[in-house]
Amino acid sequence: MNIAPANAISVAPTAPGWEVSFNFADGEDIVRPVIGWATVATSRDESGETTTSIEPAFVWLHKVWTETDVREHTPGALRFELRASADAISGAPAPGRRTFHRARGWTLTEPGAAEHCTSNHDRELAGVPACPNLAVWKVVELHDVGATISFWCDEDLPLSLNA
Repeated sequence: MNIAPANAISVAPTAPGWEVSFNFADGEDIVRPVIGWATVATSRDESGETTTSIEPAFVWLHKVWTETDVREHTPGALRFELRASADAISGAPAPGRRTFHRARGWTLTEPGAAEHCTSNHDRELAGVPACPNLAVWKVVELHDVGATISFWCDEDLPLSLNA
């Protein structure tokens, strides 16, 4: 696929709790809520390999923008900042952790191939055999500009993740 740099390849929605802020030399300050996370093509080498980054997506001037869009199309923008929104700081629902259970297990990579327990990484480091049980728990943890997804069987799910 021939992807031009500075283009959003995909956008995934997000929960409320983040906003972007940027300003211009004339003092205009723009603050917009983040509506999702965009995979943006940032560069492409001679072989056609594309480098991407995850950026906040927001609505401004009746269209969806990313930080790359602002820098590319509004050269007067002086500062760009991602921050927790006032609602998140005041205790309103914000990004965090969500835990899901599915008795038949989870599949992300290959159809029909169940995900393995995330605990297998620690088990391998400790020289302990891999967990043979079905990973029936999926834990999604949102971070500043990304997410971590882990999979757990009933026996290995840490109590702190099932809160």
